[in-house]
Amino acid sequence: AERARCNPRVECAAMDAQDMRAHADGSFDAVTCCFGVMFFPRPLEVFKEVARVLKPGGLFIATYWIEMPIAEVGRLAAVEATGDGSVAPAFDPLNFKEAGRFARLAGEAGFSVEPPTQSSYPIGMPGHTDPDVTTQLLTMPVSQALAPHLEAGGGGFRE
Repeated sequence: AERARCNPRVECAAMDAQDMRAHADGSFDAVTCCFGVMFFPRPLEVFKEVARVLKPGGLFIATYWIEMPIAEVGRLAAVEATGDGSVAPAFDPLNFKEAGRFARLAGEAGFSVEPPTQSSYPIGMPGHTDPDVTTQLLTMPVSQALAPHLEAGGGGFRE
């Protein structure tokens, strides 16, 4: 949470989106989930929980993969090793690759959904060891989405 701090007026906290019972309805101005939503076993339940803890007009910003070549390599290796791929992980990192699936589930949870923005950038950076740079790269889509709201006076973000 400290590395993700993008503005001194923003309070950041890392938590389990699958269990936010400790937080009252309407507790947050924004909830972000960078490359995590595709790993929830029941994403609709998580989306409903996020909607519950957001203030009216709050933002839910999520990033997810629609393409990940290394995942296909892993699947092919599992098929080769077992003949049927039975050792494949229980989660699907490409859970939202189906066009419209994320928007449909978010809509069922009560969100109005902005058209998605697709970004592409390499994660592997040979010789790179600075974790702050990696964090900045991974949170770039979230920072870009929050920027207009912060520039417009914070939109009720906690100070």
